[in-house]
Amino acid sequence: MSAWARPGVKCVCVDDRPAVKSGVTTSYLVKGNTYVISSVQSETLRHYRTLQVGTIISVKLSGIDTRTGYNLERFRPLITQSDDIALFAHHLDGVGVDA
Repeated sequence: MSAWARPGVKCVCVDDRPAVKSGVTTSYLVKGNTYVISSVQSETLRHYRTLQVGTIISVKLSGIDTRTGYNLERFRPLITQSDDIALFAHHLDGVGVDA
């Protein structure tokens, strides 16, 4: 499971293509919009009930009522500019200071 995907985390939609489930096309997502994860689920994909094919991580979003949620691959974590700078600030120590 992705380390960043947990309830309360803000994320940005990077894939808003409509999903087709049971013959019904639905799309509530908008690419570039920010969403808040309300829950995370892991589902094992099986072929003919015996062979495990893989695992899919899906998320439910606050304010969007869906039964199954959305594939986590449709989102990226929202990182604010201050958080982004903080990740690299330690590299800036001493820059521009005469030794």
